[in-house]
Amino acid sequence: MYHIFPYRKTKLSRNLIISPIGEYAFCGDADLHSLETNSPLPPDLYCELKTKHFLCDENHIADEDTIISIRQQTRNGYLEPVSMLLMIVPTIECNCECIYCQASSKKRRSRYYNMTFRTAYAFCKFALSLPHKDIKIEFQGGEPTLHMEITQFIVRFIEKHKQERGKTFSYVICTNLLQFHPDFVSFISKYQIDISTSLDGDKELHERNRPSHLYHSTYDTFVNNLAKLRDHGVFPSALLTVTRFNIDQIERVIDAYINLGFKSIFIRQLNNYGYAYHNMDIQYTNDDFMSCYARGIQYILKQNLEYGYALREEWLAILLKKVMTPFLVGFVDLQNPTALARMCLLVNHDGHIYPSDEARMIAEMGDSRFLLGDLRERIPYKAMIQRSSDFARLHSLNEIAQCIECPYQNYCGADPVRSYYVTQKTGESFCGKRRAMFDFLFSLLENANESQLRLFRSWAND
Repeated sequence: MYHIFPYRKTKLSRNLIISPIGEYAFCGDADLHSLETNSPLPPDLYCELKTKHFLCDENHIADEDTIISIRQQTRNGYLEPVSMLLMIVPTIECNCECIYCQASSKKRRSRYYNMTFRTAYAFCKFALSLPHKDIKIEFQGGEPTLHMEITQFIVRFIEKHKQERGKTFSYVICTNLLQFHPDFVSFISKYQIDISTSLDGDKELHERNRPSHLYHSTYDTFVNNLAKLRDHGVFPSALLTVTRFNIDQIERVIDAYINLGFKSIFIRQLNNYGYAYHNMDIQYTNDDFMSCYARGIQYILKQNLEYGYALREEWLAILLKKVMTPFLVGFVDLQNPTALARMCLLVNHDGHIYPSDEARMIAEMGDSRFLLGDLRERIPYKAMIQRSSDFARLHSLNEIAQCIECPYQNYCGADPVRSYYVTQKTGESFCGKRRAMFDFLFSLLENANESQLRLFRSWAND
């Protein structure tokens, strides 16, 4: 006889079972029946399930409970004030006219769209006052390079004062690479600032998704400025937004990444915020996206294993890390209870503070229910969080009816902002693509050969 700990299960080709701490195993119907009836198991399966904390000998229950508790505490380590993604919007003005813009960016110049130096100074004081030890400041927009003086002021101020607060800071600028300041390279090189950008395919596909009346060719401008950065030792990462115009061309899009020498790609589903919400021409179903994503992953695996081109898909790598390792995954969307406001915050150009970028996007659409505060109020971080009824407590997946019994609860994330938006505004399911994504992930693992598993392990541990 052995003691069985609570586990979740679902049926793929075989039965997938998931332990309380997120370990997984595959087994046939007969073996699952033996487990559920506490009957003898094949020795190799018994050893696997014991090693993965599904079960233990009756006299080792207390020890296993301790191990499980420690593992769960490790996974919830993000609730402690250690790491913070602090997003800031220097301007909501943009020089691109993306057909899926979720940030409701403005296309004309106005000082009302730009952060003032007084607000930037207040942001610096706020960032330095946070209880977190490691803070990543991410400059978003609009297009932040249109207001570079604010970015430069913030980085220089933080770097001057961070040691006295005992904190470490890192920086990333999210830019479309259309504008290139003469001193841009020297600035980002000096302060080791990462660059994140967007590429939606080859010239035809990219310019269909990301046009601009200010540039004859957004693709050619992007390629030229990408080359300039790489010539100076700066290597941006890029993500892809899938619309109806490139969803059937995923292999062609991946080829564009390879042709430009990228080593990673993030295949991102359309987010229906801002202008994207009103643009019906670019919409598609979750099933359409999963078909596109599955084809993309198979094509990427082929590039790696048959043609020797090392290209990693970042979303799958994040999921693999969550599933295949016991370590913290610093991705806000996959935390349960919610990590919003505890692991990330966003400060808009006007000084308004939100728990996430999506909360800011909803506010730009006219709904400010998730507003946490204003930099000008100078209220402490903890008081700001407690003042908001939406974030005074931790939200978990156990509060969402369709998530309570989900087998993938160990890996998924609770997000009250997204839950509110999709159920109250768009009428979509909160789960959306997530259940299908995990089904796909575990089907990959179930059917993977040894070469594929080695590649997956390398992505998970990178």
